[in-house]
Amino acid sequence: MNKFQHTASLVTAVSLLTAAAASAATLVGTYEFNNSFAASQPGVAATTPVNPLGLNQFQNSIVFGQSESVYRFQGNPAFADNAGLLLNTTGMISASNYSVEMIFSLDDTSGYRRLVGVADRITDNGFYVLNDHLTVYPTSGSGPNLLAAGAFHHVILTVAPDGTVAGYIDGLTDFSATTTVMDITSPGQVLDFFLDDSSYQGEYSSGSIARLRIYQGALTAPEALSLFNSQVPEPGAVALLGLCGGFLLRRRRTA
Repeated sequence: MNKFQHTASLVTAVSLLTAAAASAATLVGTYEFNNSFAASQPGVAATTPVNPLGLNQFQNSIVFGQSESVYRFQGNPAFADNAGLLLNTTGMISASNYSVEMIFSLDDTSGYRRLVGVADRITDNGFYVLNDHLTVYPTSGSGPNLLAAGAFHHVILTVAPDGTVAGYIDGLTDFSATTTVMDITSPGQVLDFFLDDSSYQGEYSSGSIARLRIYQGALTAPEALSLFNSQVPEPGAVALLGLCGGFLLRRRRTA
């Protein structure tokens, strides 16, 4: 390799690293729903509950084998009775370059059940569960992985500036499509969660959410898998916790 080829190789490597850094996803908002709608990061907008029936509440649920605080949203299929969350993402993310990470459970995953909307609930377009699988309506078909009703799942939605939209269930790629459907068109750059639109009603399900994270940039498939693994305790750790809990309980009873 001559010096010109070497220089060209260095330039190419630097360009690739620069492009990778520019496209890397950065965590900008974390919501734990530990009796609060606030973000963990200071100065970041809080989520806003939508609770038309007054039935939503914080409660404890078993999430991936551990007891955690979750936010239970309880509504009805009628548009005015939907319950869920809103988040104003102004200044947080780009309209066509972001990721959403959630751990949630839905009561019903049959048919279409809306997860994320980007247009103030005035269009049917959005990110859905469709018969236990993920999809973006109206573009992509449903993926091969299972999202069962009544169980908590780790779900990621990624939206890249080249038009690639992908969905992940429990660390596995469920679908990838080329579409602008999930570009945020809300004038206030508001994302709505679990809320159906007014154009075609009945695609709503009540449920619970344990965690929400918002990223600037599109997460990659390896990152999605790593994030899922980081949320699920090792089986040995769960068994050890149970053993320790049983030991402590016996000591209390003995005492």
